[in-house]
Amino acid sequence: MCGRFTTAGQPAEFDARFDASAAELGSSLGRYNVAPRQQVGVVERAEDGKLSGLTARWGLLPRWAKTSKDRLQPINARGDKLLESKLWKPLLGKASHRVLVPADGWYEWIKAEAKGEKPAPFHHTVDGGGWFAFAGLVNTTKVDDLDEPITTVTIITTTANGPASRVHDRMPAVLSGRDEELAWLHPDLGAEDAIELIQPLADQRVALAPASKRVNHVKNQGAELLDPAVE
Repeated sequence: MCGRFTTAGQPAEFDARFDASAAELGSSLGRYNVAPRQQVGVVERAEDGKLSGLTARWGLLPRWAKTSKDRLQPINARGDKLLESKLWKPLLGKASHRVLVPADGWYEWIKAEAKGEKPAPFHHTVDGGGWFAFAGLVNTTKVDDLDEPITTVTIITTTANGPASRVHDRMPAVLSGRDEELAWLHPDLGAEDAIELIQPLADQRVALAPASKRVNHVKNQGAELLDPAVE
């Protein structure tokens, strides 16, 4: 699964990596503790084929939601269930609903062995650090309690690879490279082919390290969250 992630990479590197402007995503970048129900940055393919950034609330509201507080707001979508779900299948088949969710790391927790201890967080990175993209799905819907339509997003998950499986049996679906990211966004890609892009990364590409337990609280931010010695 993916319940917290980081977007602390350099804006200039973001611009080069995604051919999009970090400035479009504002305060959703530069963060060490991105949590559900917060605004996150995503990258979409515009009608002219160019990539652009926008923000979306993390936790997808289904098309049948009546209010922004609907009970069903999943932050993750299992890659192996996408074609079976009345929620995910219609979104997966349309490029307008497929997005990149830029990140430079994510957290997972190991349950503490000693009674009373808090779970231990681990920060996962790809290719030694730097920007990468989760496969995401967005939906924009009009609900009764908001004046304007709201855009929300979910992050797709897949089976954990070797390193990630030491902490959790699932991991976010990280698209494996630039070609795969552009393919995910392409309007000619159908649902069946999109599923083929949802695969665990090769073991050697993922590394993980202990993080501070301060990351357990969504209000905490800052580079010190990556230091396990900080309590």
